[in-house]
Amino acid sequence: MRSIRTRRIDAALIGCGEWGAKVARSAHETGLFRIASVTDRNGAHAITLATAFDAPVRSFARVAEDPGIEAVLIVTDASSHFDYARAALEAGKHVFAEKPLALSSAEALVLAERAEAARLTLMTGHTYLYAQGLHTLRRAIARGDIGELMFISSERLAYGRFREDVDALFNLGPHDVSIIHALTGCLPLQVRCEAYPVSRALCDIAIFTADFGSLKAHVHLSAVHPLKVRRVAAAGTQGAIVFDDVSGRVERVNSAGQRVDLTEPQQETPLKAECRHFAECILQGTTPLSDGRHAALMLRVLEAASASATRQGAWVPV
Repeated sequence: MRSIRTRRIDAALIGCGEWGAKVARSAHETGLFRIASVTDRNGAHAITLATAFDAPVRSFARVAEDPGIEAVLIVTDASSHFDYARAALEAGKHVFAEKPLALSSAEALVLAERAEAARLTLMTGHTYLYAQGLHTLRRAIARGDIGELMFISSERLAYGRFREDVDALFNLGPHDVSIIHALTGCLPLQVRCEAYPVSRALCDIAIFTADFGSLKAHVHLSAVHPLKVRRVAAAGTQGAIVFDDVSGRVERVNSAGQRVDLTEPQQETPLKAECRHFAECILQGTTPLSDGRHAALMLRVLEAASASATRQGAWVPV
């Protein structure tokens, strides 16, 4: 394993919206990155972050041709992730791209193979993999606190956050699919999904079930719900555990109905931990938890769910 360098990695931020600003700040706060350039179609957004990080505003073409830029942070519309990531990899840059990495598993695999061939780090922003609540939940299940795992329920509900290029399934769903994969360690055999448009052509609500054989998982996604809910629950033969991301609490209920608080403090935000992991993978030459192949697997599940929604909720193999 190579030793970690003490100097910062020069990174270019592609996308200076609200989440892009959070990614840039989190990366900077790790002490492992220097935001060396910013790019955005919205000049005002770009200038704001350029001022904050004392970095120039540049086109993506200029970023790609600059040998001093080692990594790019892609936080743009989902439909542009593939093109930006491919161009960055071809230019020899390490790539962090927000979820979904691409709009198909085939595209994600193309990126994964290019990164591997060039020995570059490619990572997707599946932030919940770095949440303390999910770690606590995983350990409790592994210890057998609730017996044999039988059912997982995941809810991601709020009002707003509409995307023009992807529906609720591809905008919100990557979180829940990656959470369920982290808890089960495998892909479902098949999925079925119903999706509904409310105020536009794209679907704002998606409800799907994943069949793992003896285990089932249920996911409810909505961009038009009046309450903010981000919650995952796991039920087993001897009790249940719930991780409520809004409150940050993890609670176990045993078969006798007794409740036990399992909440552990989050040492740093999941986003900052994610950025730190990206830097460490670059510096040590290790594979990210959410690399390109992981992203492709998550997209396979979402593709199957999307196909099911077009077939009136029929079961579709993954």
